[in-house]
Amino acid sequence: PINPARLVAARLFPDRRYLREAQSVVRLVFLRYGQELGALFTLGAIAAFFVVLALSDFTFVWGSTFALSDTLVGELCALLATPWAAWLPAATVSDELVFASRFHPALTTLSPADINAMRGWWPFLIMSMVSYALLPRLLLWLCSRLFFARQIRAAFAAMPGSERVLARMKAPVVTTQGPGRGSHPGVDRSDTAIDPGLLLLNWANALSPQQIAGCVPFAAVAPANIVHAGLGPLPLEMERLANIFSRPLERLYVVAKSWEPPMADLADMLAEFAAVPRCTLFLAPLPNRPVSAAKLADWQVFARGLAFAVVDVQVLEPGQMSHVNRMPAP
Repeated sequence: PINPARLVAARLFPDRRYLREAQSVVRLVFLRYGQELGALFTLGAIAAFFVVLALSDFTFVWGSTFALSDTLVGELCALLATPWAAWLPAATVSDELVFASRFHPALTTLSPADINAMRGWWPFLIMSMVSYALLPRLLLWLCSRLFFARQIRAAFAAMPGSERVLARMKAPVVTTQGPGRGSHPGVDRSDTAIDPGLLLLNWANALSPQQIAGCVPFAAVAPANIVHAGLGPLPLEMERLANIFSRPLERLYVVAKSWEPPMADLADMLAEFAAVPRCTLFLAPLPNRPVSAAKLADWQVFARGLAFAVVDVQVLEPGQMSHVNRMPAP
């Protein structure tokens, strides 16, 4: 059958990776707006309830196709009124009212006394709507707001490269009278801990070992977790790296040459790391030549076709190529 919601989602998001990567946040967004609309609808129903009662002499009777006894209905009403029975006894229903308000086919008219007695249902019905229709929606709405903000913060903190952004935001800005132009002091990263779950795949010698050692984004990569690939036939590369594929990795860094187009061999190699949840593609630029928007777009399209849960593409800037002092893993 045709699903209109699926057609709209396919039109808005041609690439399903957008929804897959943001599914936890999207669920909370839909939950939040759904509960807001539901709460507004319930408030409108309660307001309409009061308007109907104020403008018309409306009565309430109950009946059932099943053989329900008055005692059973009275116990059910008492169970529903449990949350407010202690502090609002006026909004409860007595057994006498349940018996008097039962609908019978032979009943054609009601006396004024019966009408006044049946009005005792209205406080119970209004409190039932507030307790079981409005209050749960308000609680879910508040929870969705709370968890939505928490998911947004967690998503930013989990993005590849967020540690460097947070470090730059927290680092004090100091103006000194030291050497100016032509001086490129090394960056002290002695407080950068080694991440044993991080693997760097240097594809086709995109960077030399000296450049990798001096690259700021790779400061947390252990020397034993730096793998050079893309230098020979793919079957031989697969056989050589067979023990790497079985490692329990949490994140994969891939550095490739930005001036070369994405190759199928690289995609086949990365398919062996499908169990890794997060991957970041770093593009190494040519000296004194920035990466063009067309090249970056090609690599972004290539990244969307990978099997990782989260994948992004970043360009290595010249300022990131600095000397790095690593701190050994604890």
